[in-house]
Amino acid sequence: MNINRLFKGKAMGLLIPVLATFLGLLVGAILMLVTGYNPIDAYSALLEGMFGDSYYIGELIRTMTPSFWQGYLLRLLIALAYLILG
Repeated sequence: MNINRLFKGKAMGLLIPVLATFLGLLVGAILMLVTGYNPIDAYSALLEGMFGDSYYIGELIRTMTPSFWQGYLLRLLIALAYLILG
């Protein structure tokens, strides 16, 4: 099996971040269980805090906007560096 062929395509480009998110939530849940906390209560409180009220949705957008732009501009700079060095 050719490993490069396995990781090509748009489906894998979407699958990898989804799997990473799922595994992060799973590891977090395991750590919460080991330390004696209920992961269902913790994740429901997280979702309630993010999407529970229109005020909190606005706060989520306000706090995530700088991170979004940092990631976007970093990706742009990497693409430009390849173009310039190319």
